[in-house]
Amino acid sequence: MSINTVVISGFLGTDPVRKVTTRGTPYCILTVGVNEWTGPKSKIVHWIPVVCWQNLAENVVTNCAKGTHMTVMGSIETFTFGTGGDGPKAKMVRVKARRIEWHEPKEKKTRGTDEEDSGGEAD
Repeated sequence: MSINTVVISGFLGTDPVRKVTTRGTPYCILTVGVNEWTGPKSKIVHWIPVVCWQNLAENVVTNCAKGTHMTVMGSIETFTFGTGGDGPKAKMVRVKARRIEWHEPKEKKTRGTDEEDSGGEAD
């Protein structure tokens, strides 16, 4: 048996930007900073890439901004891509978000959403 489930909680590193695939599917790629405390006053920040698709991406772009505290639930995905020409392939690991809850909305917007959901308050 194998399980591919990830939960991270941290702060959004940059404003999310809406992008669209060549087939018209909306998505956005986020970077979430997660703190690892190594001592009473020292920490390491791990910057975790997260991809959101469709309605989830739209909701994150609308409701979140740099510095938003969020919890991301999803799975790990890996893929390789070319760096140009016949050069070496690069490998990337990121979180594919299924659900995101933001704890500091930009204004008075919703608090979280599932990828199947078009918005509204999270359970």
